[in-house]
Amino acid sequence: VDLSCLTCHEKFSYFGYLVSHVNNNHPKNCLICDKCEQKFNKKRDLFSHMKNYHREGGYKCEFCPQTFSSLNILRKHKSNRHLTRCNICQLKLPSAALKQ
Repeated sequence: VDLSCLTCHEKFSYFGYLVSHVNNNHPKNCLICDKCEQKFNKKRDLFSHMKNYHREGGYKCEFCPQTFSSLNILRKHKSNRHLTRCNICQLKLPSAALKQ
């Protein structure tokens, strides 16, 4: 069975990988966030993203200009975007802590 993307012809070993590739790279109704250029297939997903990641006010990241609607989302953002792995203990820490 040929599991190739019809758009870019990339080949896959599993159907699930092909489906994931198509959904992430070649969306049907491509909606793009005007603040960070993340892509969405559904308006509700874009709306939820805007509400949670680009809403004015709320919880501001001290490392970048982004604001978030909840403290939990801010924590996830910081752990994904602003932590660096320590070469000594392998813990993920804020960059400032690694300099000490």
